[in-house]
Amino acid sequence: MAGLKNIKTNSFKKVEQEREHTASTSVAEFINHAEGETSKIAQKRRGAPLKSEANKRTQKVLVYFTEREILKIQEMAEEKNMKTTEFIRFKIFN
Repeated sequence: MAGLKNIKTNSFKKVEQEREHTASTSVAEFINHAEGETSKIAQKRRGAPLKSEANKRTQKVLVYFTEREILKIQEMAEEKNMKTTEFIRFKIFN
């Protein structure tokens, strides 16, 4: 609940009180004076950049390892400061 302290509880009521109350005479006028999510400017996309179709990883292979094998792979990956999946891909293709 700590994150809710800064939220104004009457924010919608305040907007209603400050808005000019005029009735729209046409559909076009209604659309041009619309408020809310539809009138917001699109925000810049966040996160990692999209991969090209050629670089997208869409196929997977299911491989089973023994407990000893997976521990060995994890240790080897940690030595190279890599994630286990990155390390396996590195060992196969390099």
